[in-house]
Amino acid sequence: GRGALSNLWAGASPLALVLPVQNAMLFAGYGVGERWAKGHRSAAPDAPPASHLQALGPVFAGGCIGGVAQSFVVSPVELVKVRLQLAEAAGARSGALACVMQTYATVGL
Repeated sequence: GRGALSNLWAGASPLALVLPVQNAMLFAGYGVGERWAKGHRSAAPDAPPASHLQALGPVFAGGCIGGVAQSFVVSPVELVKVRLQLAEAAGARSGALACVMQTYATVGL
């Protein structure tokens, strides 16, 4: 291989390309979760929260839903990135598309 440091960068391009989609999923999920939590907080969703803990409920729900939503985008890309890094370390060079096709053929969706 070319070296341990260069192996870390193998597969970085798919990760960089998916970053806008990851952020979009995170923010969309956050918005959905926050609106859901505010709607279930009380009979009057626009009423001020009774405590700081109650005020953080919508933020917590938004973060959880946003994190779950973006994980569906990031996890497959991370799998391809790690497989590319391992292939690079073993001296086998392949592109990201070939890695995606091989992963799909062996693992599926």
